[in-house]
Amino acid sequence: MYFLFIPIIIGFSTDQINALVDTLCASFLKEGSVTALYYSNRLMQLPLALFAISTVTVALPQMSAEAVSDNYDELKHTLIHSIRNITFFILPAAIGLIILGKPIVKTLFERGNFTQQATSMTYSCLAFYSLGLLSFSFSKIFISVFYALKNTKCPVKIAFYTLILNIILNIILMQFLAVGGLALATSISSTVATVLLFLKMEPRIKTGVFSILKNFFIKIFFVNILFIIFLILFKSVFENNVLITFFGIFFGVLFYLLCSYLFKIEETKIIGKFISQYISF
Repeated sequence: MYFLFIPIIIGFSTDQINALVDTLCASFLKEGSVTALYYSNRLMQLPLALFAISTVTVALPQMSAEAVSDNYDELKHTLIHSIRNITFFILPAAIGLIILGKPIVKTLFERGNFTQQATSMTYSCLAFYSLGLLSFSFSKIFISVFYALKNTKCPVKIAFYTLILNIILNIILMQFLAVGGLALATSISSTVATVLLFLKMEPRIKTGVFSILKNFFIKIFFVNILFIIFLILFKSVFENNVLITFFGIFFGVLFYLLCSYLFKIEETKIIGKFISQYISF
């Protein structure tokens, strides 16, 4: 049994390995590149840890138990539920980091030796990392499905191939986009990995995710279009970075939840129940 843990560790550590490769490449670029990459990665990891990793932590043991008992219908249900949760929370987080990323970086870090140039470099990395935030998240839940099915080889093979792809893209994109190219390379390679994982997974358990979640994806698409418009308008009204950061996040979350409620997205009911229980407690 213990031999399974080695590929599991490798599979879940793909993002960290890619980050290490990115840091090594950044050391060959101009001063401040490594710092920009580090801070942007930390900011990107926040929603990833809050929503994606927490979802996977709950889903993995549940899917493992369902796979052991050959209850594939329940396993599919758990996977579909996880995909919904990840999409609902991670997509607006990625949009928020792209639109409000610069004032966020400016508010949190720009002081002392952290100059305007450092802010621009960090935001460039953050925006490109955020493009892959959904992929980073989906890959983790797809990898969990493979491990629940006791298939550890496929995720490791895909991780190896995409690591090679990331290195190649790093070398190419850093020539044109400097340190931002490293973040973009990671997002692209992660997206490729996620697609490959899904293509290998789907024939095995036949989730029918696109047909089952078609209405959800349509609703979440329009909600996030409205969310983008709101954030852009909000950002254009205020010039103070602190106001944009804190009030932008606060009112952005409220607006997103309101739109989701009006579009009758089920996750808002769960949030509402949680808040009502917390208040009553």
